[in-house]
Amino acid sequence: MTLPLPPTTQMQLSAADRRSGPNAQLKVGDLLKVTIRKFDPSRDPAPYTRSYRVPYTREMRVLEVLDYIVEELGDSLAYQWFCGVKKCGMCGVMVNGRQTLGCWEPVEPEMLIEPLPNFPVIRDLVIDRQSYFENTQKLQPVLVREKPYPGFPEPLTGPRMHAAAEMMHCIECMLCISACPSQGPQFMGPAPLVQLAKFALDPRDEGQRTHLARAAAGIDHCVSCYQCTRVCPADIPILEVAITGLRDQLRDQGQAKPASLRDRLFANIHTLSRWGSRLAPLANGVLRLPAARWVLERLAGIDRRRPLPRFASVPFDRWFAQRQRPAGQRPQVILFHDTFMTYNEPEIGMAATELLEAAGYQVSLVDQRRCCGRPMFSKGFVDEARASAEHNLRLLAPYAERGVPIVVCEPSCLSMLREDYLRLAPGAAAQRVASQAFSLEEFVAARAQAGELSLEFTDQPCQLLVHGHCHQKALAGIEPALRALGLPPKYHAAEIPTTCCGMAGSNGFECEHYERSLQAAEVALLPAVRQAGAEVEVVAAGISCRQQISHGAGRRARHPALVLRDALANGRRPRQTE
Repeated sequence: MTLPLPPTTQMQLSAADRRSGPNAQLKVGDLLKVTIRKFDPSRDPAPYTRSYRVPYTREMRVLEVLDYIVEELGDSLAYQWFCGVKKCGMCGVMVNGRQTLGCWEPVEPEMLIEPLPNFPVIRDLVIDRQSYFENTQKLQPVLVREKPYPGFPEPLTGPRMHAAAEMMHCIECMLCISACPSQGPQFMGPAPLVQLAKFALDPRDEGQRTHLARAAAGIDHCVSCYQCTRVCPADIPILEVAITGLRDQLRDQGQAKPASLRDRLFANIHTLSRWGSRLAPLANGVLRLPAARWVLERLAGIDRRRPLPRFASVPFDRWFAQRQRPAGQRPQVILFHDTFMTYNEPEIGMAATELLEAAGYQVSLVDQRRCCGRPMFSKGFVDEARASAEHNLRLLAPYAERGVPIVVCEPSCLSMLREDYLRLAPGAAAQRVASQAFSLEEFVAARAQAGELSLEFTDQPCQLLVHGHCHQKALAGIEPALRALGLPPKYHAAEIPTTCCGMAGSNGFECEHYERSLQAAEVALLPAVRQAGAEVEVVAAGISCRQQISHGAGRRARHPALVLRDALANGRRPRQTE
């Protein structure tokens, strides 16, 4: 059985392309409820909102709404546009919490339109871009040629120019900077790095500029959250080509940041977690002692204010081996049991297993699988990540060849299997595994849509507030999770309009990033969780997201596997808090 894999370009599709539903339900003449955040710093003490009613016209875009407010309603409103065809980058705005271009974004029945964050506001929806242009000038954005031209046209092959050519599509819309959770005094943000990569990655360039990625742009503060790629209207793979390309050049030129003790600890979290689980009572007690946290902070730079995850005494793979298995012939699925499922939150693996078995599948684990490699990859241990990728591909490829789905619960692991393995260990095996790797929510939603999901859910109502992990939103969007969580007939799943939760894996544990990680969460995530009533369940697929919600808002967020397993009508497991 082969499920349709969302193509790689799915992560680069604009939000408008994936949200035709609300627009398609509108009829010409229907009144849209539009709220705009207005602010004139020269006279207003604080931003305020004003609401309008705008009649819908066929295939209406947000920019047309703004035009109507000014031209037909006669209100004063500052906004920008020039081309109207997604080329000039002038009309970037926030619509219902999403960065987008006003000229390309379909309208919705209700809209909150705001200026892009991370920039000073000149007036209303117009932002001040001066900092971007000043930062870009520091990166020497010119082509340096010292040797004579070999002739015209130059004999450049497509592959040599591919990376630089990708950067040339940038329209300087500022969406990536506004979506970046790390942008600030220490990090210029993605757009200046795109301009740097346009020249640094160009095979014709002879300038010595790569060091500026660290010295001036602060590339080490990028948390690889994929938000820049996700929001880019020009479909530029900013993280994958620009930022990764610059990091590769730094490493190849011997300018890579030296690995610290903390980097090595986080890169080898799988080994540490295995031992932590074996010594769980002792390890959990010691790591919560103030003295131990002080030592970790002093020696490794792990902030003592950030709670550490607990280790499970009984790891998931041991529970899986000892459980009673359903009888009979069933279609097979592989459950990729990640490090955190195995050693920190085995209840997620239990729930996923019970859910898939209730749906009629035979769930199998792959023995001797290694960590997906994400912790190593994110800390710069590329060779070690490649070794893990090659090992896991040898184990998973035979199943993928037979069309056996590989179901993954942790979004960062899915990102490795579906995207990063293709670069770390390119070849037929990586392609086959990528085509058969799915998040649990994707798998369940796709089977339900195909009419192949034999599950009966409770008829009890439940309100769900869902936060999307960065890799989850970049790979396939949050829509599959919302569809899966909406399968119980009286469950209503609503997305929190957020960017990164701020944790970015281990980033939120690091002393120099702790405060910034909480600031990123306070933009939208934590306020939304705090405002949710006690009857509302908070849902998040990523372990780091759940950790941030627990630490910053005092609420326990649950994995979709737990929510769906507990919603089964046959009462396999009562609803509980872990």
